[in-house]
Amino acid sequence: MLRIPSFIYPVFILSFLGVFIQLYLSNSSSDSIKIVSLMTVAYLAGYFFSRQKVNNAWNISIISTIICFFLLILVLFLPEIRGINSWIQIGPFTLQPSELAKVGLIVVNSVILGGRKGVGLGPLNGFVFCILVNALVFILIALQPEMGTLIVMAGITWIQIFCSKVNKFFSTGLPIIAILIFFIGGKSLIPVYESIPFVKPHQVKRIETFFAGSEASSDDRWQIEAAHIQMAKGGLWGSGFSESVKQEVHWLPERQNDLVFAVFFRTGGLFLVSLIVGLYSWASFGALNLSERIPAGAAKQLLIGFAGYMIFHCCFNIGVALELIPTTGFPLIPLSQGGSGWISLGCLVGLVLSVLSSHLNLYNSRVVGG
Repeated sequence: MLRIPSFIYPVFILSFLGVFIQLYLSNSSSDSIKIVSLMTVAYLAGYFFSRQKVNNAWNISIISTIICFFLLILVLFLPEIRGINSWIQIGPFTLQPSELAKVGLIVVNSVILGGRKGVGLGPLNGFVFCILVNALVFILIALQPEMGTLIVMAGITWIQIFCSKVNKFFSTGLPIIAILIFFIGGKSLIPVYESIPFVKPHQVKRIETFFAGSEASSDDRWQIEAAHIQMAKGGLWGSGFSESVKQEVHWLPERQNDLVFAVFFRTGGLFLVSLIVGLYSWASFGALNLSERIPAGAAKQLLIGFAGYMIFHCCFNIGVALELIPTTGFPLIPLSQGGSGWISLGCLVGLVLSVLSSHLNLYNSRVVGG
């Protein structure tokens, strides 16, 4: 019988909320069918991985990662969709390899830093090889360009390295220095960003608008200001899920994707978004808690990667909505619309369940995963 650790339950709840809000925001029956179909595929993918023996699950995930790597190359030569080379059109659906690559990178990092049998490449060699592999993937993502995906990947890789035996200067010092340079440098670094080949003009403009704050033009700030208006109207308890509210949030850009947090704030208020943040925290810190009881190895790193996947999607997406970081494409998976993101999370959850099946003795603890 499949045993499910408690930190997986919030993922199921968030998935239900994601389907609910997307059905609420959809404008046609065909959109609704598409939403339900994609989430069904995501659950089936998770179930498939969860039923595999541990070695089979790892092998399938590694093969899938290699295929995903080639798709990242292929997508660069296909026609642009929505202005970037990030999607592959498959009939009425679109596949986004960069979303699947997030899970692929977690798998690769887990194997490099943890090793399949608890014996990795060693702290220094593992760190260097991990950075080289990540750099190659980051370049392919940047060429699309998908800066939001790249930053989330960097966050996930960071937490996996931080929780390994790598020297803390590399895992802590360097990221802190980079963040300080970005925020302290502010607008003075705009010429540097403009000189980077894969950084597009609109991305530089978003950074410039962020540092300009209220001094930026209303045209440049209209997207984030529209989100703030909806959040302010939501108040403490929200405005509900009526048709009139739906018509109002219809004018919110990226309401089904990057700014879905503002929709939840409008409909459910501070109460609902606090619950959502709590669910993400439960999933993330529950996984980290359980990882502390697992011997060093790929399984431990996989749990850490799962925790990073959940917490960084949450933090970065909400950070944009609250104007704490520049506006970038950070989906709030699994609440945001996106079949590729849903399927990737389903695969990750299934792999976690399969790998943890060899650690069933941990479930006898009083507290499991949180």
